[in-house]
Amino acid sequence: MKEGKVIRARLYATALGIYDFTINGKEVSDRYFAPGFTSYASKLQYQTYDVTNLLAGGGQKEITAVVAGGWAVGSFSFTRKNRISADRQALLAELRIEFEDGTSQIIGTDRDWSVTLNGPCRMADLYDGETYDARIDLSESQMGPDWHPAAIEKPKIHPLLVADYGSPVRPHEVLKPISVSRLSSNELVYDMGQNFAGVVRLTIDGKEGQIIKVRHSEILNPDGSLNTRFLRTAKATLTYICRQGRQVYSPRFTYMGFRYVSVSGISADRIQVEGLALYSDMPVTGDFSCSEPRLNRLQSNIVWGAKSNLMDIPTDCPQRDERMGWTGDIAVFAPTACYNFDMSRFLDKWLKDVADEQARTGGIPNTVPAQGFGFPDTMPTMAVDWWGDACVLVPWAEYQARGNIDLLERMYPVMQRYVRACRFWAGLWGIGKRRYIWHTPAVVHFGDWVAPDLPKMSQWQARSPWTATASLNNTSRTLAKVARELGKDREAQEYDLLADKVADAYISVFTDGRGHLKKEFQTAYVLPLY
Repeated sequence: MKEGKVIRARLYATALGIYDFTINGKEVSDRYFAPGFTSYASKLQYQTYDVTNLLAGGGQKEITAVVAGGWAVGSFSFTRKNRISADRQALLAELRIEFEDGTSQIIGTDRDWSVTLNGPCRMADLYDGETYDARIDLSESQMGPDWHPAAIEKPKIHPLLVADYGSPVRPHEVLKPISVSRLSSNELVYDMGQNFAGVVRLTIDGKEGQIIKVRHSEILNPDGSLNTRFLRTAKATLTYICRQGRQVYSPRFTYMGFRYVSVSGISADRIQVEGLALYSDMPVTGDFSCSEPRLNRLQSNIVWGAKSNLMDIPTDCPQRDERMGWTGDIAVFAPTACYNFDMSRFLDKWLKDVADEQARTGGIPNTVPAQGFGFPDTMPTMAVDWWGDACVLVPWAEYQARGNIDLLERMYPVMQRYVRACRFWAGLWGIGKRRYIWHTPAVVHFGDWVAPDLPKMSQWQARSPWTATASLNNTSRTLAKVARELGKDREAQEYDLLADKVADAYISVFTDGRGHLKKEFQTAYVLPLY
């Protein structure tokens, strides 16, 4: 960087992976997990930061970036199979500086940058946690034998580089433990008083080389220890190696879903534990309260459940080895989310990914962004009821909440292709009214998912003719409403007619005509009643 008084400085950055920048040891931003999770093959966001104040004044300036795997090249889904974006994480950045004398300078990432794999962050994974060695000081080790010139990474994908259009993940509530207990193993177990998604912040009076382990869980075993069985393969563990003296540590490249924290390797009088709730920025727009405490607690649980799963994308869970954008979850929850929060920016971003990942046949992946995950294997070639329905139900929920007609117009072709695909698969077999009963092979559906009266997945899926047919009625009827709002009355009539025919087929084929199902189970009653 040239000498001179800086009057304006902007840092532009993106990565395959997730990145964090510091200038002379000070964080450039409080946001987590930039550049965010998008359908990387289509779009990659970049962020812009005003770093004028961090570059003001004289003296040497040290810019440091740490890049972890994140969603792009880290563990993804319970299979842990990922590498469709690149073979390793990669950074792209540009620092633009304007000086008082009217000159400017651009510093971009190239071979002049030095890279090391031996920084203090030794391991970082969204599911497994983080290992951090506070004894390592990058400024002291710079240009040593562990450093080498940066190399050019050639990704396997070629996304459009676009300015950040999502809702950044930031720390919000700070939670204090409501109790701490000591197990016979000398583990300290802290109860944060609330299930949430986020990270801990530790204030430590440590000794050089002291190793502290922190584990997380949502529930406890009867003996008071952490129940981590439901994490599956996710380790959700922090390992921190202390330097001498007082120090503060909070991970930057992982998050957990938890209420309870176990700490080992240090006594309670030498550590303070706090929780930082992480979720996307979303203005609160709605609330509910009444005189019944249990209903108020229910509303609180709904809000916290939303916060825990609105982590740049709408996830299915914040704790185990999954945390994916399952479309069925947000399809159901969107009206509630849009009541409690202004979801416009958040959902606008995610629905762009839905549109980008729609197959030419009209099907929608069961998880968006899919990032190579395909379940069932036929996806997204075939449409899957209720999960794919998100492309219709989510924008409609947002429109009902905020009247965003532009979103409906943008998503209308996606909805049309999807409903056309559903109608195709439903009519592929059968004659007469059975042409409107959606009964493609059960393996490509979820059916009566996790039905409490049946033990096996194949049995849940076998109920797909009922669930899928009800889905076709619902998406057709909703699309008719969308078409009418867009002034497409003729198309609205066509979708209403389709919905009527599907409803008639459901009643004619599945019931005795007098309100009783020929094969009775709860969901088959609930869906048509709704």
